[in-house]
Amino acid sequence: RPLVSRMASNPEIFHFEYNGSAYFGLNRGQGTQFIGDISEVDFNALWVEQQLALDTTCQLKSVVFISHIGPSSDVRNKLSEYFSRCSTLPTLSIKGNDHPSTYCLSMDTEHQLELTIEAARSGPVL
Repeated sequence: RPLVSRMASNPEIFHFEYNGSAYFGLNRGQGTQFIGDISEVDFNALWVEQQLALDTTCQLKSVVFISHIGPSSDVRNKLSEYFSRCSTLPTLSIKGNDHPSTYCLSMDTEHQLELTIEAARSGPVL
């Protein structure tokens, strides 16, 4: 099981590496500490930048983003900076939902999605 690093101020933002792939859990900055539901600082972009900077020898083979919303332009810019420094890598972005207030946490099965992926080699993500 890989070691999972979490942002101290927002543990829903995480990172781990497994078999040469970097996995990022991103979270929309929200709550009472942010006005208008968005932080002035893109914590996701800072986290991605910090974690990719640890790969000083350009050993990553791919990048995976797992989030409720798609990666912001700031996150994509940090990824592009890594690509410029190392090389372009296959990148997968898995987006859940934007938590519409009409069904958030209501367990409304009409708005749930199940995804099954089959592979020759597989294992738990976490």
